[in-house]
Amino acid sequence: MNIVAKIHSSKKFSWNENRGTASMSNFSEDPWGRVFDDSAEVGFVVKSFRTGALKFFTYNKNIKNKLDQFVATEFVSVDKKQKIVIFFD
Repeated sequence: MNIVAKIHSSKKFSWNENRGTASMSNFSEDPWGRVFDDSAEVGFVVKSFRTGALKFFTYNKNIKNKLDQFVATEFVSVDKKQKIVIFFD
């Protein structure tokens, strides 16, 4: 099992306690992809700009608005302590 996940700096996200948010426009390419080469799990890694620590986030759900349109995708850390929502622009 090899890690093939995309790695993003924690600076790309706005943080409020254990919840991060970002817009798709913060990224030059799709921010998520396969996490491991032998798995279908989708997500990414966030690298802390302060400590250099890496944290894996995996797909949790798509978020829709009241008009039933997809507006964001939610990811959860593998330890279930943090969430990240990436909004579509």
